[in-house]
Amino acid sequence: MYPKLVDQIAGGIAKAVQKATDSHAFHEFPDCLSLAHTDRLSIKLMNDDALIVRNEEQKKTTIMLAQIQKGHGLLLKNETGKSVMLVRLSNHTADSLGKLMHPSQATLFKLMRDPCGLNFSLVKASSEETVIMRVEKVMVSLQSFGKAMGFLGSDCVYWLKSPDRQTVIGHIRTKLAINSNILAVKFISSQRDVQKRAAIVGVALLLILSEVYPQLRTLLASD
Repeated sequence: MYPKLVDQIAGGIAKAVQKATDSHAFHEFPDCLSLAHTDRLSIKLMNDDALIVRNEEQKKTTIMLAQIQKGHGLLLKNETGKSVMLVRLSNHTADSLGKLMHPSQATLFKLMRDPCGLNFSLVKASSEETVIMRVEKVMVSLQSFGKAMGFLGSDCVYWLKSPDRQTVIGHIRTKLAINSNILAVKFISSQRDVQKRAAIVGVALLLILSEVYPQLRTLLASD
């Protein structure tokens, strides 16, 4: 049986189970409690097979690994090797950058492009498509401003906000390093919800494919 057909069957089964149960088993990202213990992460390409997620507050300790699965997407695992989520690029519509999935392949969220501008909305993968997070791109044009805000080496920053845009819950920025480019993720310390933090990591992984390592898009899209 062809791999893509197997993948489609597994995804269909996961969606059926998701609709048939009121349990949280297929509605939350599992095994992501480590995200509650740090407010600063960095994501970088380790090799051709994986991206690493590091705790910047604990000597850059690796706490997650995003395995690059050719033709499928990224499989995010925690430090013990347990699957946290699947991250997949959108192949069917320009309105979506991609989706965040439960390891069972049930789609939990979609990152949708706003009709105007460079912003995105993270929406629940349901008929209502409820917005749970806004992702706003802000260009950093002044060196003094960038230095003051900690964004030096970046040309933009993504502010992560509540659905009503009134509360900042984090930010994502690119950071130039000597040997590689890095995506820096900052959680607002008052926001301790690990599910929202996991969603932010998922958004960061989608952005890293378009902003930092666009060459990976071709690899992930190929068979």
